[in-house]
Amino acid sequence: MKRYFNFFTPSTDTSLGATLINCGHEIAESEKAHVDCWMRGSEEFYVWEYTISGYGVIKSPNDQQKLLPGTAFLAKIPSETSYYLPRGSNHWEVVYLTIKGEEANRLCRFIMKKYGNLFKLDENSPIIQKTWDIVQKGVNGELISPYEVSARTYDFLMTVLNELNQHSLQQTTRGLLDKITAWVALHIAEPIDIGSLAAEFGYSHRQFSRVFNDIAGTTAQEFIIQARLKMAELLLRDGANSIKEVAARTGFNDASYFCKVFREKYGVTPKRFCKP
Repeated sequence: MKRYFNFFTPSTDTSLGATLINCGHEIAESEKAHVDCWMRGSEEFYVWEYTISGYGVIKSPNDQQKLLPGTAFLAKIPSETSYYLPRGSNHWEVVYLTIKGEEANRLCRFIMKKYGNLFKLDENSPIIQKTWDIVQKGVNGELISPYEVSARTYDFLMTVLNELNQHSLQQTTRGLLDKITAWVALHIAEPIDIGSLAAEFGYSHRQFSRVFNDIAGTTAQEFIIQARLKMAELLLRDGANSIKEVAARTGFNDASYFCKVFREKYGVTPKRFCKP
């Protein structure tokens, strides 16, 4: 294993709720680079590690995953987890933090329970920037106070929680938009009242309007009209329906209004749109 640098934090007689055992930036180039988390003592602590280049493997009793560039993991010590440089990988470059302390351990347990232990992160993400900042300050001799190390460790964990929470919210709102899209498609031929749509997903009209605008970037009413027009386009291309039938099948009870809205979007009337 070729180690670029490793920083060990200064000790203190005071028990700190969050601190580092060490941190560093290293490249594993030998299959001897194998860490068995059962073999590192009985004291609880956690390893945060981010792959920069090459790849490694993390293994647990029920799973095994490649640690490709852009992947971070959080591992508990002691546990049945192991991580290593596998055959087929000529190197594994990582940056890491080894974290301990009663509060730090509690937060790491919470992170793993709520978000898992593997994370796909861009190198410019705040979490990875914080990781590098701690390591670089350490090896440059700028972290001489154990209390500053503790403060930076806690700040790092708060950054992890904040970023993972934001990502989780984005996934949740993405899922909500997908569900709304599917519901609208299922009821495309029917009159859709925004208040009823809001109630379908557990919102008041006002709440739904705000949330929907945030996740879709448009109003719910405009979204529904665009969904109707997309379906109308498909039906017109099929050629098996009259314009009046297309209007009815896409929720436009007035064919004249349908033609007006369609022309505003596509620049031609439905009749001309059907012509080859």
